[in-house]
Amino acid sequence: MSQPLGIRAAARWTHRVRLPHRNSSGADTVGKTGRMRNETVTTCQPASVTATRPPSRMLGITLAALASLACSERTAPPASTAPKPDEINLTVRVHLLQSNDFEPLNASLTDGELAALLHGVNDVWAAAGIRWTLESVVREPAHGGHEYVRVINGEIAPSTDVMLSVTRRDDLPLGEWNVVVLKDLGELAGGIYFPDAQVVFFAEFGPTGAQEPTGSGPRILAHELGHSLGLPHVACTPQGNLMAPGCAAQDRTRLTSAQIQTARRQAETMMPFGAGSGPLTWGR
Repeated sequence: MSQPLGIRAAARWTHRVRLPHRNSSGADTVGKTGRMRNETVTTCQPASVTATRPPSRMLGITLAALASLACSERTAPPASTAPKPDEINLTVRVHLLQSNDFEPLNASLTDGELAALLHGVNDVWAAAGIRWTLESVVREPAHGGHEYVRVINGEIAPSTDVMLSVTRRDDLPLGEWNVVVLKDLGELAGGIYFPDAQVVFFAEFGPTGAQEPTGSGPRILAHELGHSLGLPHVACTPQGNLMAPGCAAQDRTRLTSAQIQTARRQAETMMPFGAGSGPLTWGR
C-alpha cells in the first residue's frame, strides 16, 4: 500500500544542496577496512554493540520479579514461560551511497552508528527469534542522481527503475539481503522495500526528520525488513504494530503471533520475499 506523495514546501533538492552535518565523532568503529576498486569495504563480525551516542529518546524498561503466591499451606507453582523460538540468523550487506554532487544520496552514517542501528533492529525482531548479522559495509559511489532528485522533489512519479538507478545493480544480487543507505528520501517515506529487486532503501532523513540509529531509525529499518520477510502493511490499532505505517500507538514495534509465523517461514528459506511479488512498498 503506497503512501501519498508530498512535495517539500521549505526546500527542494538541487545540485550540490547541503544538509546540516550531524556530529558523529566518538562513534565506535567495527570491523576491518580495506579497498576494493573504488569502494571502501568494512567486514564486520557479529557482536553485541552499545551505541556511544546519547539516544534522543530514552525508554526505561523495568523487569519486575514475579512473587510466588501462597494459598493456605500450599505454594502455587511458578507460571510457565513459553520457550523462545529457535533463533534464525540472517546476514545483510549494507551499501552506503556516496555522492559529491547530490547531497540526498550522500550517506554519512559511521560504522559505529550502523552497528547501533542494527542492534536496535535486532531488539525489535528478538520477539520473532530472528537475528540480523552484518556481513559487510560497502561505501560506494552513487550513480546518476538527476532523476532521483526529481522524484523526491515530487516532479516525477517514483518507480523501481528510477530509484534503483542510483545503485550498481550487479552488486545487489537476488536471493540476498541488501540494504542501501542514502541521505534523504524527501516526503516519500522513511524507507522503501523493492520486492522485485529484493532491496531495502533506508534514509538518514525521512518525512519526519532525522531517523537516528538510537531513535526512530531501528523501527523504520525493522519495518522494511518485515516487508522482506513477507509481511504487508496492516491497519492502525490502539495496541500498535510494526507493520502499521504512520500510526500513533502504544507499541510501534509489536508483532502478532501470525506475523511471527509468516516472517519465520520466509526467514527459514534464507532468501528475501520478492521477485514478482508486487510493487515497491513504503514505510514511515
